[in-house]
Amino acid sequence: MWGTKLCLLLLLGTNTLAQQDVGGLEEQSPVCFLAKRYRNFRRFVYNYEAEAVNSVNGASNAKSGPRVSCTVEIDVPQTCRFILRTTDCSLTEVSGVDDGGNPVYRPAAGAEDFKAAMAKNTLKVAVEGRADVKLFPEDDEPVNILNVKRGIISALMVPEKEQEETKDMPTVHGVCSSDFAVNPALDTATEVTVSRDLSKCDGFVARRQNTSPLALISGMNYPLSKLISSTQTCNYKFDNQKKHMTSGSCTEKHIFLPFSHKREFGISAVVSQTVTLRETSKINDRIFDHNEASFKPLPMEAAEDKSPVQTKDAVIATLQKLSTLSETNEREERASLFHKLVSELRGLNVDVLGSNIEEMMSISVALTQQALIQCGTPECTSGMLKILRNFDQAAYEVDAFVYALGMMSNPSRMMVQDLLEMARYKQSRPIMYALSNAARRLYKSEGVTPEITAVYEYMASLLGADCAGEKDLTFLTLRVVGNMGDAMEAADPEIKNTLLKCMRQPVTTLSVQLAAIQAFRRMSLTDEVRTNLQRVSQYAKGAVQKRLAAYLILMRDPQDSDFEMVKKLLTQERNTQIKAFVSSHVYNIITSTEAETKKLGERILYALKNTDIFTHDDYTTKSRNYKLGVAHENSEASIQGNVIFDPSNQLPREVLLETTLKAFGYSLDIWEVGMEGKGFEPTIEALFGKNGFFPDAVLKTLYWADGKMPPEVKQVLEKWVVSSKPGKPNVPENLVAEIGRNFNTLLNNLQSQESPEAMAYLKIMGAELGYIKGNDLKFIADIAINNAKTFMHHAMGSLNGFPNFDAEMFAHYIFMDNKFILPTASGLPMTFALSGTFAPGAKGGLHISPNKKEVVFSPSIGVEFMTQMGVHFPGSVASAVEMHTNIFHESSLNAKITMEQNELKLSMPAPQGTTKLFRIRNKVVIAGAEQATELPHRHAEEKCSPLFSGINYCTKKLRADARDENAAPYFPLNGETMFAIDIKPTKDVSEYTASIAYKLLSEGKEGRHKVDSLKMTLRAEGVKPTEATATMKYNRNRNVFTTQIQIPDIDVEAGVKIGMTDSSAKGKSLTIELSNKNVPQLSLTGRAKLQAMDDGLLQVQLLVPSLKVDATLGATVTKAGGLTMQIKSDVKLPEMSSVQAVTFKYGEEEAEAYLTSNVNADTKIPVHYAEALQSWLGRLAEDLLEKKVVQTDMKLRHIVNKGIEASNIWIDKISPDCPYMKKLKDVVGNLEMPSVPEILFMNFESKLRYQFNQNRFTMTVPLPLGGKSSEELRIPPVVSVPRISVPQLGLEVAPREIPIPRFTVPSEKDLTLPLMGLLEVSAKVNSNYYDWEGLITAGNNTADSPEYVAKFSVMAESPIKLLSFSTEGTTKITDTEKETIDVTLEGSLKHMLINTGVSVLESFSVTDNVLTTGLYKIHANSPPVGLDSSLTITTQFTLDSDTFFGDINTDGSIAIGSEVSTTSYLSTFSVKPASKEAKLDSSLMVKCDPMKLSHKVKASYESDVLLFESTTSMDSALVQHTTKINLNYNDVKLTTQSDSVTKALGRRINNQMAFSMSEGQASLRIENQAEDTQNRVFSLLTGTVNPSGLEINADASIKILSSLASHKATLSLNTNGLTTSCTTTAQHSPLTFENIFHGGIGASGATLSLKTKGTVRDNKAELNVEGKLSTTEVYLNSMYDGSLFDISGRNRVNLRLNENGLVFSNNLVGSFREMRTENTHSLSLTLRSFTLQTKTDNYLDKSNSYMHDITVKMEDFAASAMVKNELKVMAVNFENDAQFKAEPYNVELAGTLKGSFSEEELMHIYEIKFADFVLSAKCNTNGKLLGSHVTHNTDMEVNGLTIKFSNVANFNSPYLRVDSTVKTSAAPFTLNVDAIFNSNGEVYLFGKHSGELYSKFLLKAEPTEFAQSFEHRASSSHELTDRPTVKTNMNNKLHSLISLAEQMVTLDMASTVNEHTFTQMLSAKNNAERIGVELKGKVSTPLFSEAKEDYTISGFVKYDKNSDSHFIEIPFVEHLPAVIENVKSTMIKLMDHSIEMLKDINTRT
Repeated sequence: MWGTKLCLLLLLGTNTLAQQDVGGLEEQSPVCFLAKRYRNFRRFVYNYEAEAVNSVNGASNAKSGPRVSCTVEIDVPQTCRFILRTTDCSLTEVSGVDDGGNPVYRPAAGAEDFKAAMAKNTLKVAVEGRADVKLFPEDDEPVNILNVKRGIISALMVPEKEQEETKDMPTVHGVCSSDFAVNPALDTATEVTVSRDLSKCDGFVARRQNTSPLALISGMNYPLSKLISSTQTCNYKFDNQKKHMTSGSCTEKHIFLPFSHKREFGISAVVSQTVTLRETSKINDRIFDHNEASFKPLPMEAAEDKSPVQTKDAVIATLQKLSTLSETNEREERASLFHKLVSELRGLNVDVLGSNIEEMMSISVALTQQALIQCGTPECTSGMLKILRNFDQAAYEVDAFVYALGMMSNPSRMMVQDLLEMARYKQSRPIMYALSNAARRLYKSEGVTPEITAVYEYMASLLGADCAGEKDLTFLTLRVVGNMGDAMEAADPEIKNTLLKCMRQPVTTLSVQLAAIQAFRRMSLTDEVRTNLQRVSQYAKGAVQKRLAAYLILMRDPQDSDFEMVKKLLTQERNTQIKAFVSSHVYNIITSTEAETKKLGERILYALKNTDIFTHDDYTTKSRNYKLGVAHENSEASIQGNVIFDPSNQLPREVLLETTLKAFGYSLDIWEVGMEGKGFEPTIEALFGKNGFFPDAVLKTLYWADGKMPPEVKQVLEKWVVSSKPGKPNVPENLVAEIGRNFNTLLNNLQSQESPEAMAYLKIMGAELGYIKGNDLKFIADIAINNAKTFMHHAMGSLNGFPNFDAEMFAHYIFMDNKFILPTASGLPMTFALSGTFAPGAKGGLHISPNKKEVVFSPSIGVEFMTQMGVHFPGSVASAVEMHTNIFHESSLNAKITMEQNELKLSMPAPQGTTKLFRIRNKVVIAGAEQATELPHRHAEEKCSPLFSGINYCTKKLRADARDENAAPYFPLNGETMFAIDIKPTKDVSEYTASIAYKLLSEGKEGRHKVDSLKMTLRAEGVKPTEATATMKYNRNRNVFTTQIQIPDIDVEAGVKIGMTDSSAKGKSLTIELSNKNVPQLSLTGRAKLQAMDDGLLQVQLLVPSLKVDATLGATVTKAGGLTMQIKSDVKLPEMSSVQAVTFKYGEEEAEAYLTSNVNADTKIPVHYAEALQSWLGRLAEDLLEKKVVQTDMKLRHIVNKGIEASNIWIDKISPDCPYMKKLKDVVGNLEMPSVPEILFMNFESKLRYQFNQNRFTMTVPLPLGGKSSEELRIPPVVSVPRISVPQLGLEVAPREIPIPRFTVPSEKDLTLPLMGLLEVSAKVNSNYYDWEGLITAGNNTADSPEYVAKFSVMAESPIKLLSFSTEGTTKITDTEKETIDVTLEGSLKHMLINTGVSVLESFSVTDNVLTTGLYKIHANSPPVGLDSSLTITTQFTLDSDTFFGDINTDGSIAIGSEVSTTSYLSTFSVKPASKEAKLDSSLMVKCDPMKLSHKVKASYESDVLLFESTTSMDSALVQHTTKINLNYNDVKLTTQSDSVTKALGRRINNQMAFSMSEGQASLRIENQAEDTQNRVFSLLTGTVNPSGLEINADASIKILSSLASHKATLSLNTNGLTTSCTTTAQHSPLTFENIFHGGIGASGATLSLKTKGTVRDNKAELNVEGKLSTTEVYLNSMYDGSLFDISGRNRVNLRLNENGLVFSNNLVGSFREMRTENTHSLSLTLRSFTLQTKTDNYLDKSNSYMHDITVKMEDFAASAMVKNELKVMAVNFENDAQFKAEPYNVELAGTLKGSFSEEELMHIYEIKFADFVLSAKCNTNGKLLGSHVTHNTDMEVNGLTIKFSNVANFNSPYLRVDSTVKTSAAPFTLNVDAIFNSNGEVYLFGKHSGELYSKFLLKAEPTEFAQSFEHRASSSHELTDRPTVKTNMNNKLHSLISLAEQMVTLDMASTVNEHTFTQMLSAKNNAERIGVELKGKVSTPLFSEAKEDYTISGFVKYDKNSDSHFIEIPFVEHLPAVIENVKSTMIKLMDHSIEMLKDINTRT
């Protein structure tokens, strides 16, 4: 029995040990790729640091960015399961840079909170497979903290193997394709470098941030993200033995590519991560407990990004500066300040922003509204809605804004909550619809949220229990509920029961009932709802609209019971309108061609069976369903409409039209419009009926006009107007009076009738946008009239005050707003933003008086583009690089206008200040650490010049010139740049005057020519008055326009003349001529001609006589003999002429393009300047050569001269051995530069000609699968698409079937192609210095046999011989008559330095066999250097019926001077596949003095025998090497021998290897030996394997200088078992090492022995291990003893397992100087008991120590544990003493926790006991802490179903005192609660502040009675220095009683602030006699009078339940009769006034 149990225990123990190391078994498949890197049951501790640096690389050393550092602990309780802990974390940010350019850090805001948050929770990680990483954070883990931990996890995702490959790896950027590079150079570690392009990661996507909803350019996240280059490189080091990572570093670079240089210098963000291993240890934890519901992926999430400091100061300061900016000189900052304001608003949370809205509005209403609207965050939207709630409820702009807000595609929870508050504030139609649309979209994206639930509760409160409230509001509520039906149903399905009650509500209107039915359209129909709708649709007395509405809701998703209803409606329905509509609707379904509708039609036909289904054609009186559908392939579109009539009316009651589109698997409701109406019949009858106003009036008018109109008009009127009465009507004499009487009758009839009702609604994409009723139109018209009147009133008022008008108005618009984040390796987001802000505005005024009209207008416009990029820490560190590009313009106008006859005069005072006319500025700012560092400019320039009299224009330039720096970005990232144009007055001019006068002149002979004259005069008044005149004249007769400008002060007299001529020969021409003092200065002439579309001309000519410029540009087109087009330019300049021409000809046989260019220039003047330049360069060179070299006495001339002398000496030295070097020197030295000619010319000619081939080639191409039909190809006629659901994207695709039409593939296809023609391209360049000519010919050159040729030739000649060369080449393919194809290629290059040539000839012949031959020649020689080389290759390959053989022969040589090298290669092979024979002989010989190299290979395979011989030899003066390899395979025996000998420099290396393998056995012998005179290395490895076993022996020794080492090892495996032994010794003074290992496995068990010893001088270490494993016993003993300097340690481990049980003990002692530690652990385990004891005593110094003593015992059915801990850290002591005891039905736990610091002490005593089925718990806390005394007692007892609980807490401190008592008892059906809370406190802060608080709560609950009482009192006193004392008091009481006999509730509230008192009372009571509610309110205050007065309001409602009579008392009922009487009298007066008005109208007509 014991043997079985022992074997079972041994098996479990072996399994446990096997799991200790995942990497222990190589054959085990890892669960994930990290299994071998982080082995289970281990803890890895790393130092982690991540820093992000934002900078402009290459432009500045300024930097910004955050840095995170942590201690990371990774526990591996299970394979591929990790627990991450982060402690000692710090968060810092860059605050500056030191002198070396390194960043200097400071603690960031919230660093302590960050440290606590990082250490608060652990993160559980599960890795599966190759790339699946799952995170399981705690529920309260913030997103930004989790992202940082994601970065840590990403850094620990190391490669699985040290192999160079490309593999996908998981990172914080998603799954990335990574390239590995391995460097195994280190002895103890292996380096692996991982590089990846982050743009290829699946999670590296741009995530949009809040932007302006009004921006035109937005959402460019994807294209902008592609402008950022993101790469990452990681370097990891791994322990070669344990395979885990020892260190790692990752560098991630993000470069903004625009303006960057070399993809390195520019705006960049560099993220660096370093991970360093501190220690590893084993753990015993095996539990990996995680919550699957908290699963998160590894890629980074977007966290809320708010400002680190939440304060209003920055926003208020920016807003104030912006509001007063027009008064300052920084007006160009307007756009920048507005964007800054919006950015600051986006960074505020809702509390800070909401509390400062009023202050912002007080500063500037317009700026606040513009900023909030364009902010785009939910907080800003909430703030804007808060502003709107302060508007008048009748303000329509509130409805418009809220309605537009509701149309946003992605509403937030906060926005829905704000819209709900807005709806509670104002239940208007736009606001309610905005709420429904926003709630519906929120539900689609996030499901049911608390906001959705709140919307539901509000809608339910509006509807009430059964919609019995106000009808219009109920109707509106039902419409919006239907618009968001799915969200309301998900919030609470009870809404459907409410809708059913509304549907059946008898007291409401039909429209409300219809709205309740239609509200089901977005909800699922339960059986109850379906049954009720079926009843409504079949109720014979119900309204037609109501019945059909229920029918249509059911037919959206009909069930079998609905088909029965349809059958009854078709067969048994008596209402013709119902039957007509249902029949048409069903008919349209069963005749539809849509796939889904077809299926529904089949179901209907099956259900109806024998029922006939037909439709009607009566479109004017019967209800009907209309449907029109269009389908094409997979797309369908349908238009459906409903027209519903009422049996009692002739007009339709309801009309609906909707459009649906189905495409790409989606079904979309494009739009739907509906109209409902009633009560229009009397109005239509009165207007157009038989006796209506219009027919009667028109007919009488027609007959009155009979005979007074043309016959044609009479016929038309008779066709359109037909009399409804027989006979001719009586036409009155006074027709107008008759029509007036009829009109009065019409008005009387209309006023006596009820007003008609109408409603229309619109839906787009399934969402209802709203509805409008008929009375709304009248309401809108009244509003328009009132607004018009108000506008006219204000306009008249404004005109009256117009002479004194001064104002300013500025608009701010962010027209471009793009912002997104990208993930970084650190887990911190990198933000990129690109925005553009447009800020136009003006400031001015208008002043009008009888004698003067003055206008002041100063417009300005600013545009700023801001680019931002940087890594930051959300909520803590704000850092980025920003580039601001600002464009600004302003101007000013101050004018006085005077008008006289034919003259207008304008006077403008001279400007008084600087006007910034135009400026563009670009600056780069590095923001971080609450500061912004601006990159400065390096060059500044400012210059002012006169613009005109009295005004100077000044230009200012700032730039950062980096053209000479290679390591710098491009402009404008180098620094600040600016270009500004300012207008500045000189104070010399006081006023400018402009006048315009018009005259009509008569000129020419006898004044026949009429000339219009307009004279403009400009005059500047001041110290030196100036005047300028401009006279413009237009000759009407000659079509000539002239302008004359005269400025006498500067002697200016200029004119402009414009004329036009038309000639049939020369075409039309237009001439513009400029003259000065009547002398022509410039003439521009344009000519155009077109004749019969065959000859065209277009020409422009420019003449400037003073500059000797004559330029002509023309184009001609002719069609004679083909199309010819020429473009030619002829330009003549001083000393230069140019003629350029392009000619294109196109004919039937060829096309040709010809280009010519001739340029000539006189060089006399340029040569003069060139000589001066040459002289200046000579002087500059002389000055440079005279410069002294730094830190020497030499000049640069000395170094240059010595260098030239050394070069000449070196060339002279090597010239005897290489004479060609001197020759090359002479050739280069004799080069001469040509002289400069007097005339410099360059002529260029180019021609391109293509000759067409008139022949064609036609071929028939067989098509694959030709003649096959779709059925034969097994293509199904229908393809089914399954249902696709992606909730994350909101994608829902219903299943569908797509039909595929039948088709047949044609068998063949004819292709006709033109044959290749001949192309010829030539070019020729002639100039003074260079002549170049080139020709290229390619194409079909077929004559007798097919031939294709390509040729080129280039020839260049120059006086500079080094530039002269010639080259040519030819390629030819010829098909000869000898059934061969010849391919020829030749090429050559000739130059004075080198001549080369290439020749290739290949021939292909196919007869009885296949023969190919080839001849390849290459030669090159260079006479100057004595180079001569050549290479000749001949090949021949033959393939016949049974043999393939070939010869390759290569000869080559190269000679440089007298040195000659030759090579030859000969290879012959033959293959006979049929006989399985092959032979190969090859030889290679290379001769190059003084070395010879030869290699010979001979191989054959014949008769199943393989022979291979290889001989390689190398012979030189220094090295001799020989290698021989023989391989023989014959008769199933393989032998291989290798012998290699190398001798060099007195050293010898010998390697011998022999391997043989035959049947059943194999042997291997490898011997290596290297030696010289002193050192020797030797190794021998032998091994044999045969059926009896395996034996391996290894012997190695090494002797290098005085060091010795040896190693001997044996291994034997046979039937007796496995034995192995190993002895290793090493000696290198003063180190000695010895290791002896013995092991064996046999039938009796396994043994292990290890002895290791090492000494270094007086330091030693020794390890002894012994172990045995047998069938009866397992034991393991180990002993370690060592000392190293001051460190000593000893560790002893004993383990024994036998039939008596398991015994384990461990003793560890260590010391370092005065520090010591001692640990003793023991474990005893038997079948009946378990004992565990652990003791530790650690001493650091006298102030720091730790000890514990833990004992656990288990025996039989009892268990006990005792724990004692003592910890001393500095002056802080912690003590813990706990006892636990467990027995059957009895458990006790007691303990004491104590902590003390100096005189402070805190003690906690607890006790938990469970005995006799009674659970009791007690705890007591008592102590003093920081001057406060704390006591807390808790007592709880649970006995069966009875619970008693008591809690008493006291807290006393100098400032606060708190007492709390809670007593609770609970028994079956009884609950008592008694709680008292009392507190008071006092504090001094600018005075004395004190307060008291008292609260009492009593509760008693029994089955028949419930009573509760709550009292709350609070008071405070505030005595401020030099301020009045403020005293407050509040007293609230709430009492309630609920019993069967009586229900009562009383609420009293009283509040007092000094002398102001406010009291409220509410009382409600219900008993058998009476029910009533009483309210009372009272305010006592002196605010409204000098003395204190009381204001009281009260009310009550009482209902007496007397059996004989009932009374309802309402205080204001007695006033109702008076109100009714007042209304009655008002209506009578209104009627009387109407009658009088109509009578007056009748009298006037």
